[in-house]
This record gives sequence, structure tokens and C-alpha cells, in this order.
Amino acid sequence: MPKNLVIVESPGKIKSIEKYLKTLAKNSTNPNAARDTYKVISSYGHIRDLPEKGGLQIEIENSWKPNYQILPDKTKRVESLRRAAEDVERVYLATDLDREGEAIAWHLSEVIGGDPKRFIRVVFNEITEAAIHKAFAEGGSIDLNRVNAQQARRFLDRVFGFEMSGLLFKKIGRGLSAGRVQSVAVRLIVEREQDIRAFNPKEFWEIFADLQASNHDAPQRFQLYTTEQTKFNIATSDAADGVIAAINGADLAVDSITTKQSVSRPSAPFKTSTLQQTASSQLGFQVARTMRLAQTLYEAGLITYMRTDSTSISDDARNAAGQLIQRKFGSDYLPDSPNLYENKEGAQEAHEAIRPSDVQLEPNVAINSLLLPVLRNRRGDLEPAARLYELIWRRFVASQMTVARYENTTVAVKAGEHELRLIGRRTLFDGHRKVAPTRSGEKEPAEIPLYREGESLRLSGVEKKQHFTQPPPRYNEARLVRELENRGIGRPSTYASIIATIQQRGYVKSIRKRLHAERIAEVVTNRLAGSFTEILSYEFTADMERHLDTVAEGARDWLHLLDAYYKEFEHLMVAALGDDGMPPNDPIETKITCESCGRPMNIRVASAGTFLGCSGYSLPKAQQCRNTIDLKPDELSVESKSDQVTDDGDNVEDDEEESRRLLAKRTCKRCGGAMDSYIMSENLKVHMCGNLPQCPGYELEEGKFDVPGYDGPTVGCNVCESEMQLRDGRWGAYWACTNESCKNTRKPLPPDNRPAMVPIPMKELLVDDTDDYFVLREGKAGIFLGASQYPKIRVIRKPSIKELQNHANEIEPKFQFLLAGPLEDGEGNDVVVKFSRASQSHFLATERDKKETGWRAYYNDGKWEVVERKPKGNSRRVPA
Repeated sequence: MPKNLVIVESPGKIKSIEKYLKTLAKNSTNPNAARDTYKVISSYGHIRDLPEKGGLQIEIENSWKPNYQILPDKTKRVESLRRAAEDVERVYLATDLDREGEAIAWHLSEVIGGDPKRFIRVVFNEITEAAIHKAFAEGGSIDLNRVNAQQARRFLDRVFGFEMSGLLFKKIGRGLSAGRVQSVAVRLIVEREQDIRAFNPKEFWEIFADLQASNHDAPQRFQLYTTEQTKFNIATSDAADGVIAAINGADLAVDSITTKQSVSRPSAPFKTSTLQQTASSQLGFQVARTMRLAQTLYEAGLITYMRTDSTSISDDARNAAGQLIQRKFGSDYLPDSPNLYENKEGAQEAHEAIRPSDVQLEPNVAINSLLLPVLRNRRGDLEPAARLYELIWRRFVASQMTVARYENTTVAVKAGEHELRLIGRRTLFDGHRKVAPTRSGEKEPAEIPLYREGESLRLSGVEKKQHFTQPPPRYNEARLVRELENRGIGRPSTYASIIATIQQRGYVKSIRKRLHAERIAEVVTNRLAGSFTEILSYEFTADMERHLDTVAEGARDWLHLLDAYYKEFEHLMVAALGDDGMPPNDPIETKITCESCGRPMNIRVASAGTFLGCSGYSLPKAQQCRNTIDLKPDELSVESKSDQVTDDGDNVEDDEEESRRLLAKRTCKRCGGAMDSYIMSENLKVHMCGNLPQCPGYELEEGKFDVPGYDGPTVGCNVCESEMQLRDGRWGAYWACTNESCKNTRKPLPPDNRPAMVPIPMKELLVDDTDDYFVLREGKAGIFLGASQYPKIRVIRKPSIKELQNHANEIEPKFQFLLAGPLEDGEGNDVVVKFSRASQSHFLATERDKKETGWRAYYNDGKWEVVERKPKGNSRRVPA
């Protein structure tokens, strides 16, 4: 029986930590070291939280007393944690070292219970033998200040989100949500969208001349020199032709040669935000993917903790980097004194920067020795994880190297009143660039041939290029993280969840890696900013983050902080709920006639999108008309497709694509903003103001229009055998039959949007305590039985093989293999069908008293193979 229980957040850490704790016991000077054994288990993240349903779940008037409950999917996990902790002397809480990890440790101690003195908090920044041994030697108690800071954040998020979401439901419409940080992040994207619409692109032209010296093998491309002020002097094609004529008629000779030296300093080691930004621009990774892969590298012992806003490194790490640089590159690449990087003022969670745990493990060695064993069953993650490790390794090593030195040369050529310039750069010493070469998309001047002042040059060609000034670029994920960090909004542990939340809630859509605000996001932001001006400000959100920091430092009482913020919020909420408070989301009446009833159609903006709905919808049920028209954007409203990647990680046709589209759009006669165009039919197009619904401007255009054709995937209709197409409706993607007399639709399933199986009624299977029956359905987690009246009756369960065999003729071919599975295990328990999210495949199992027996079967090579787990954890495989 182990004397010590160690609880970690993620199961990926268990093997490494167990290995290092065995050596700790073995090397102990304690004579009883052989008995001092450790068992490591995982909590799989949070185990307890405020319930999602049932109201606020916080008694504000009772000193903010929370109604914490065990998470529904963690009940069995908590039972196993309690059993494991029953007979041990010490429980080591080895959750992550940020505030969230501190809170998880506190919840674990509260739920497991027992003598509080047996709980020991251990923290480590990396999963290495030395770090684990040091953490367990210096174990302490849970930091309640940090726990209270996390609770304060959670409570404020719940109160603001719960009450503002209820307000939006009442005033704007269903399916809307708001949040303390979420709504501020959406505001950033909405304001950028509005800035783009208000932008007026200006035309200008660039002139290039190919000039060749008599002793050179090929001409070099010179460019007409302009400043930010003078570049608009060439604002038309005719003006550009005038400059070209002047160049063609001039005697071209080198007027001056200027040489200057410059240096490039290395960047600081990664912190969370810069890792996310660089992985986006150089590797093309989304923020969530970067953090998931970084978590894998951390658990494998390859890098330090990946949620940090510090660029500091330990002396040991700096010395190890210096030794590697000396050995691998030589003393010229080591600076005379160590490179030190300042942290941003107010940086929290100030542990180390993200760096390799052992810099001596170069990428190839580290990947083969530590990463490959961890990812044997996740081969798809091996290559991207390896690329991310190399990025981190190179950035850290480069950060400890010398500057790169360059010689920059500018050759100027007079062409009448104009000047042509050629700029080149020669590397004198590559320094840190030896390890961190030029990043993808970054343009650097090339080395140029030698010139002499006064020598004549021959003109071999002149070219003009049209350009337009560009509106502010839309945020991509990395750019949004940078903006949030610069404004002090959020913390390293929250950036990824903020970005995920605003997309999941339907406020923001990522189109070719650029974040676009949905129309409903503008409505909600406008209303919230009007009713909660202070709370939705960037300064308020940043100040709250700083106040939470003071709670974590023990400098401020967390309950006083909560009371102060809630008092201000409650006053604004009462005003917003009043009749003169937040204005409703009224529809905009048009002159378009409803084909069903002849009444006017209204422009409506809802969480499902912008559409036309009959004005008769609000009438009593007997007179009501529910006709709607989905609007199809014309070509100007659709993002152009491209494979070109900019240095910010964007996928765009060219940097001026947005400007060209703005120039092609109509201008709203009411407010002057750009209008969006939608094709309603072959003969009718509607142009709506981009500032809708704040501006009700719209115009109808009659003519002949090309309705966009369909070039997407197709499947056969299970009802009439016609073709089904994948369409994007107001409620998301769906499969629709193209046969007008067949109204069949089907639900698409990830990851490839294949249609879900046709539901099979199983009327012989009754739902307990109801008059309903089960239907066999397919969802994201495989096939399951659900009540036919779902969601009114929310009952689901797994089907047994016996139950499936009663409907063998109705089961689709792709699931026929399930019917070949065994009906019972060796003890007479019915076999049920389950689904593994990890492998995205079905397997079989048996249960007794609602608990798995350990009997399982997997489908391999065309047959079912049974795995029977014995009590000691051994397994044996037998044919089914």
C-alpha cells in the first residue's frame, strides 16, 4: 500500500512523475525509504464548479456563498480519488502552478476531505527529475490568496454573464450570451469591422526601373523614391505614365552611394502570447492547437510550463544555453554579458519563460527520445509537435546569442526631377540568425553588386504598379491575442478560451484565418456599450485584471472586491431592464412583398444571421405568416480564395484585397458606409447598409444576376434517391434534397460533414416513467438511443447488440459490423455499443450495476477481438 498519493491534472504526466518519484524514494536518506512509495493519479482537470443550470448558484447576500457541485462527468472520478486517498499518509496536490491549478488543488482537498495537514501542495515549472525532486522536498500549503483570486474571477464572470445574457434574451432575442471578457473581445472585432467599412481607399502607383551597369551580368530593379506624403502625387495611371516618360528621356547615372551599418537584436524567449503569435505566423497553427501541442511537450518533459507572461529564465538555464552555444557555434556567438529581457509591467504568474527543459536536447534527439514514446498512439500530432519544439528551442538558444550585424547600401540614380533607389544588405556577422533565420514572409534586402558614383546605367525596362491604401487589417487569432495582451485584457491561461468562446457563441466567424464579426455581434455590442458603457470599456476590464492580481498577492480582500464591482453592475442592470433602458432589436421594414401572404418583408438580425422575414410573423397565430428568405451573398461579399500567406499568418490573395472590395461596393445614401449585396433571385438583388441595424439603409436592384452555382459535396437522398447538397442555413450547415417535391434534410457530422444515419424508431423500447419510446440516432459520439420526444424528454442511453439485431434490416451498411459482435460476456451481461472519442470508433463493453465490468471488444481486421481485464490490471485478448 503506497504511503503517498500524488494527484495531477492531466493523465499525460503520470508515467514521467512516477518514474522520477521512484528515484526519489530510492535515493532517500530515510531508512524507511523502501516504504515511502508514491501512487500518481489524475483528476482530469476540474472536478467541481458552479452548476451550468438552475440560476446564478451564488448567494451574493450571504458573503458570496457558492453552490459548488461535482461535475456530472466527474462523479466516478471523485469516488476513485476518495478511495485512493483513504489509507495514505500524505496527499500531494501537484496541479498546475497557475491560479487555476491552485483552485483545482483547493477543490480536491475540500472534496477528498480528512485531516487537512496531510495535504501538501507541490509546484514545478518543468517535468524533469531535478524539478520533481525539488518540488517534493519544498512542498507547502495551498495559497488561499491565489484560490480566492480565481474564485473572484469565476464569480464575476458568472454574475456578469448570467445577468447580461438574461437581459439580451429579454431585449434582443434568444440564443444570445454576454460575458465580462468575452463581450470586450467581441467589441474589438466589431470595431475593427466598422473601421474597415468606414475606410475610403486611395489609389497610388509605384514605378520600377530595371537598370544595368556595363560591368554587370544582369539588370537590377530600382524603385522610384517617394515618402508617405509624396507617394500620392502619382495617384492615377496617367500620372504614372508621365513619370515613366521622364525616366525614358533621362540620362541615368549613379548619383550617390550611401553605406550604413545596422544590427539585429535577438528576441526574448517565448511567453504564452508570443508563442501563440509566432506559431501562427511561422507554422500556421491556430491558438488552441498551439496550446494543445505545448501541453503535450510539457507533459513529455520537453519544455517548461506553457502558460506564462514572463520572459525571465533561471541562471541554470542561461548557463546551459551558453555552454551549448560555445560548443556548437563558438565563442563569437556568446555575448560579453548575458542577454536580459524585461518583463512587461504587471506581469503575473511570473515563473519562467517557455524554454526547453534541457537545451542540450537538440530537436532531433528530443523528438526521438522523449516525444515519440508519448505520441505513439497520436502519430498525427508528432510532426506538428516536433515543429513547435524546434521553434521553442531555436527561439531560446537565439535569445542568448550575439546580435547580427549588417552593412546596408543605398544606390541613388537621378532621373530628371525624380530619384530611383536600389537598397541592398550584406551580412557581416549572422549572430543569433545562425539559429533563428528569417521568419516566413519577412522580406529582407538582398546583397547587391558594386557600383561607382557617376557611372552610367542602361535602362532595360520600366513598370508601373497600381496600389490602394489599406484599411486596418482584420484580426487573426494571433493578432487578437497581441491586442488583448497590450490592453491588459485576460491572462496567459485565458487567451485560448476567449478566442474559442467568441466563435462558439456565434459572434465571430473565422474565414481563412481572419476573424469576422457576425451582424448579431454588432447589435449586441452596440446595445451593451450603450447600457454598460463603463463595464464594456477596455480600461475597466484591464483594471479588474489588476485588482484580481492584488487579491492573488494578498493585498486586497476578495469579498470587498466582489461587493464593489457588483454594486456598480447592479445599478446599471436595473436601468437597462427598464422600459427606457436597452432598446429592442426591432426589424426593418422593406418594400419587398411576401410571396406567401402579400405583406411587407422585414430585414431581421438574429443569432442565426441576417434574413428576410414576413412582417406577419408577429400577428396572432391564426393570421401569422412564418415565411422567411435566406440571403445569399454575391461575389463581392465573399472572401477571395488564396494560398498566399503573409508574415502575420493570414491567407489572402493580396494585401489590398479588402480595399478593392470596398471600392466595388455601393455606398449607403443614409450614412455613407459600405453596403453588402445579396442575391435574392435571378432578377432581384438587395443591398443592405453594412451598419445595419443601426442604419436601416437598403436598396433594391432589378436585373439579370448569376445565382452562385453549387460546387460542394453531394450524397444520395435516403427518401427519394435524388442528390442532396450541403447548405449553410441560419441554424448552421445541413444536407438538403435538391428535389423540390422532397423536403428531406439531414444533419452533418464532423469531421467531414457526412450525413448522420437516418433515425430508426424502436417502439418496443420504452422510456422509463414516460409514455415515450426510444429512437436509434447517430451523433458526434456515435450511435445512441434517445427519447423520440427529445429535447422535451431528455433521456439517452447506449444500445445493446440484442436491441440492434431486432432492427438488422434497417441498420445502415456502415454499422452492420456491430451486429456481428457477441450478445453477452462470459458472465451473461448484455453487450452494449460505446464510442471512443480518442480513436473516433465504436467498441463493445458490458456493465453491471451501471459500472463497466472490464470486458471490452474491439473490431480489428474484420472481426471482433475481446479484451478481458483481470483485477491486477493484466489483460488478455481472445477471439469473440
